[in-house]
Amino acid sequence: TMVSCGCCSSMRHELYSPMFDTVEPSSVKIKTGSQVLDIVATFSPRPRWFYILAKMFLAAWAIAIMHSSIATYENPSFWLAYLTNQGWVFTVAYFFCSLLSALYLAKR
Repeated sequence: TMVSCGCCSSMRHELYSPMFDTVEPSSVKIKTGSQVLDIVATFSPRPRWFYILAKMFLAAWAIAIMHSSIATYENPSFWLAYLTNQGWVFTVAYFFCSLLSALYLAKR
């Protein structure tokens, strides 16, 4: 007989379950007491105020770094021409959207 490990059954479940399925295999039910994923608990951790403050700090830090980079550049209107700086703009946008999402979830 073939010996089956837990990871093989989990992998089989992931391959054959419908797309975006929130039902977990029965082994998860034994550990957590529930077979359905709690989406809010997964994506909105507690304590929310701590995560919101951390996200605010990171967003402010990224914005301050970008501002100082633009302010110290010899030709500020050409700053966005470099691919590295474009990546930094996307990073700041990510931090800002993450903060907005956390604030929205905290309001709910």
